[in-house]
Amino acid sequence: MVYDGEPIIDPTLGTVDVVSMSASLTGTLLRDGDCLFVATELSEGIRNSVILFNPGTSWLSDDESVRLPDGQILTVGSTVEIGGGVLGVEQVDNGFDRGSALIRSCYNKHRATGVWVM
Repeated sequence: MVYDGEPIIDPTLGTVDVVSMSASLTGTLLRDGDCLFVATELSEGIRNSVILFNPGTSWLSDDESVRLPDGQILTVGSTVEIGGGVLGVEQVDNGFDRGSALIRSCYNKHRATGVWVM
């Protein structure tokens, strides 16, 4: 998601505890306007997860990519595998001081099943 012209990439925007998240998500990284999300194909259809990247991640606007703190680059349109965990949109509403309206907007627009926090 984009907040003040840059994707929301830092889960320390609020007070949500993301330290214990250690799951894996695989799918296609997509961008639609202000929204960054991963689309995963499942037997019951497509599942969209809105993405909040970890601190130290940077947006590479020329390449429509994000650079993770370890140097790995994830490009919009490519298949990605990322670690983290999922929050319900209600947790985001209650835990993030800035950007929660945008997060909810992306969540609703793309019928997401959750907000993935790296």
